[in-house]
Amino acid sequence: AADLLRPNALGLRYVAAAQVGARFAVTRCEYDTHVEMTRAALAVRAFERDRGGAPPSLAALVPAYLDSAPIDGFSGATLRFDRPRRVVYSIGSDQIDDGGRAIEGDTEAREPRFELPPLEPS
Repeated sequence: AADLLRPNALGLRYVAAAQVGARFAVTRCEYDTHVEMTRAALAVRAFERDRGGAPPSLAALVPAYLDSAPIDGFSGATLRFDRPRRVVYSIGSDQIDDGGRAIEGDTEAREPRFELPPLEPS
C-alpha cells in the first residue's frame, strides 16, 4: 500500500489535472464576476441618468434595472457597492472584504472592482 503513495506517473498526472481544474474554477469565478460587475455598473449609470443620483444599494436596481441582484462569483452573495466612492466590487479570491479599495501589489483578478466615472451634472 505504501507504494501507492509514492510519486508515480498516474499520481503526477492526477495532481497536474487537479491544479488545472482549480485554476479553471478561479478563472470561471473571475469571468462571471466581471460580467456581473459590468451589468451592475451599467444599471447604476441608467439609474443615475433617470433619477439624478446613485442608488442606495445594488438591490435598489431590481427589478427596474436588473432582473436579479448581481452575484459575486467568488462568494455567491451579491456584489458590493461603495456609493460614496462609486465602486462596484467583489470580495475576490482571498474571500476578504477590503471595501473595494485598490491594494498595492494586488491584481485586478484577485480583488475585482469597477470604478464608476464621476456623475456628470445634467
